[in-house]
Amino acid sequence: CGHCKEMKEEWKTLSTKFKEIVTVAAVNCEKHQQLCQQQGVDGYPTVRLYLEPSKDPQGRVTGPPKGGKDFIPFQSNERKFNAFASWISKNVPSYTPVLKEKTYMDWLNSNPEVAKVVLFTDKKSEPPLMKTLAGEFRGRLAVGVVFKSDAQFVSKFKVPNDKYPAIMSVMDLDKPFEGDWLKSANFNKEVLSLSLSRIVAQKRASMGPYGTMGGFRELTAKRLQSGECAPSDGQMCFILFKYGNSPNTEAVHNVVKAVADKYKKDALKITWVDATKQRDFAASFGLPSSCHMQDPVQCTKFVGYRPKRQKFKVMSGNDLMYDAFDSFIDSITNGGSMLEQKVTRPPQLMTA
Repeated sequence: CGHCKEMKEEWKTLSTKFKEIVTVAAVNCEKHQQLCQQQGVDGYPTVRLYLEPSKDPQGRVTGPPKGGKDFIPFQSNERKFNAFASWISKNVPSYTPVLKEKTYMDWLNSNPEVAKVVLFTDKKSEPPLMKTLAGEFRGRLAVGVVFKSDAQFVSKFKVPNDKYPAIMSVMDLDKPFEGDWLKSANFNKEVLSLSLSRIVAQKRASMGPYGTMGGFRELTAKRLQSGECAPSDGQMCFILFKYGNSPNTEAVHNVVKAVADKYKKDALKITWVDATKQRDFAASFGLPSSCHMQDPVQCTKFVGYRPKRQKFKVMSGNDLMYDAFDSFIDSITNGGSMLEQKVTRPPQLMTA
């Protein structure tokens, strides 16, 4: 057909420039009449974007494509490269949420078993290549997008040399605005795919065999609601109750963080809560919601807690060094120390 011949070169350009994003192909319906009839093609040219079916993290098909549609038709009469490119960019399924300062920590703390990567872009929309890669890695790695125009939020990250695009892997959840920056002047699909695969491997290496996290993170309301340290959790939870952010409190935080790293492959969780902001949660364990900031012992409470039994024990003594915390954890997990106290009510955390 005449229109088919007219768009041939535009289609070739699309196949070259978008080869890393989608597969661009053509079917001669005169030669493959049965296929075209099966697809309900009755006019030429017919242009469609066929969507991938939903898959689990192992790549197994679990259902129809996201949104329920098998394909999206191209409905414009402007059969030019720019029109095709815009149509594809708009309709490629997005697994890259736009991150804002208010939503960032919730996104970071969600699905703790999944690696987290942040893309910083000076474009006005999500880059199609990253949308494609985020779809391919979903279930193993999450990609969030931050736009350069969100200047106040971007300033927290210190983008190297203020060059875009930039990609950061968040390695330490205690340092949410720091991470490993991908070093590449040319972000093509092959390079990015290899880099993201390495990040996934690093994440898996940090996970214990029981699905525990190697990190030392704040226990948030969302994590509690998802079952972490909740009454349904069969693992031991060790909770550091902090009282604000004084130098003494942060020093103890760093000690417990080092202890948590030792136990990252064990069937237990080590986390922290700010008692001054979570008064009801602290009260469930009979703990105060304030302290004398000059006394690090008063401003530190470390609790061993078995959620299913609703029983706990508070670490005693004035020793706040590594060995004291390590010994307390060891004595409880090995049965040398009994959990004799019971929470006054099911612990609940307030949302921020």
